[in-house]
Amino acid sequence: MKINLYFITFLFIFFSNFSCASINKSKNYYAEKKYSSCEKINTSNIYKRLEKIVNSYIGTPYKSGGTSRNGFDCSGFVITVFLELNKIKLPRSTKDMQWVGTSVSKSNLKVGDLVFFRDKSYNRVNHVGIYMGNNTFVHASTSCGVRYDKLDDEYYKKHFVKARRILK
Repeated sequence: MKINLYFITFLFIFFSNFSCASINKSKNYYAEKKYSSCEKINTSNIYKRLEKIVNSYIGTPYKSGGTSRNGFDCSGFVITVFLELNKIKLPRSTKDMQWVGTSVSKSNLKVGDLVFFRDKSYNRVNHVGIYMGNNTFVHASTSCGVRYDKLDDEYYKKHFVKARRILK
């Protein structure tokens, strides 16, 4: 009985950190990474690691709600990559993820920027990917799983909404 009480208390504390109230934090809360004053960030190293991580997931199947090698949805793929890359916590939903970081124009995209899309049947952002340079991005496609696509492909060109910079 005592163990069950400890377990229930642990679960309550653990899940209370992920409650709806956490959404009220600053829009950059999820992308903030605290570094000590003597720690340098080697961005070229981060970009190389990003490419390595992303390539390790290519071909992983699509799974609605998925956040593992067994299958990803688009936001599950993005949060997994950024956690593995640099322990950056992003919101679970594309809808909330679209406010993290800083806005960036399509013409100023850098490797690691998040790119957002909206299907014509939705009035909101409903898809996210990671820009990988040379006009390509990687995402979890509902039809093919994790794959690279071109931003200037007719579908993505038509449905592109915005981009956000997470890595500085």
